[in-house]
Amino acid sequence: MKKYVLHSIWESNRTGGTYVYPNTHNYYELVYYPHGSGVTTIDGVQHHFSPHTFVVIPPNVRHDETRLADCTILCLSF
Repeated sequence: MKKYVLHSIWESNRTGGTYVYPNTHNYYELVYYPHGSGVTTIDGVQHHFSPHTFVVIPPNVRHDETRLADCTILCLSF
């Protein structure tokens, strides 16, 4: 059985019209958007998010995020 270790848990409020440049990391990210909307590109594929959307980003996968409206973001990395 594979063991997963919790890396971090955080919550942030982000302003619409902002952008997170492409990045990678060596852990999974589970992102939940309880409020807001935007687009995240994961491994070259665009995904639109709106309230109550979940996104799972695997390790070492390039991703970015454009917020079209003010967002609340909850992130758990493991």
